[in-house]
Amino acid sequence: MTDTPSYLDINVDAAQEIHTLPNDSEAMLRVEEAAIVPKKDDAGRNVLYIMLVDPNDPTVQEVKIWRTVPDEQMENEDPRAYNKALLWWKDFYRAVGHQGGPLDPDALVGVDVWVILGEEDNTRFGLSNFVRRFVVKR
Repeated sequence: MTDTPSYLDINVDAAQEIHTLPNDSEAMLRVEEAAIVPKKDDAGRNVLYIMLVDPNDPTVQEVKIWRTVPDEQMENEDPRAYNKALLWWKDFYRAVGHQGGPLDPDALVGVDVWVILGEEDNTRFGLSNFVRRFVVKR
């Protein structure tokens, strides 16, 4: 049994500030987490949640993606939004090397993906990156 210390001795001087990557920069990021989760504000619909990280720099803030899974209801309610969603998914599939068929989010973990990043200052979350578009490397 180990003794529980009565004080903490943590070298906080070693901490490095978390930062974003520049707007319009191209970066290779790695899928750290991926899951299909229920959409909070729309019962019956799902979203793909993805967290991307810079595998070479732990001080780069992670990039999170929440993307609605296109379904028949979306196609019937708003064909334009449905088509735009399909185009996003097509680009995403290409970028992660998915050849079609069912996609298991667990299989995405560890996949490297090239992206063009945007940068925004959000009053709730502060400065953060978002994926402007996916890039297919040949």
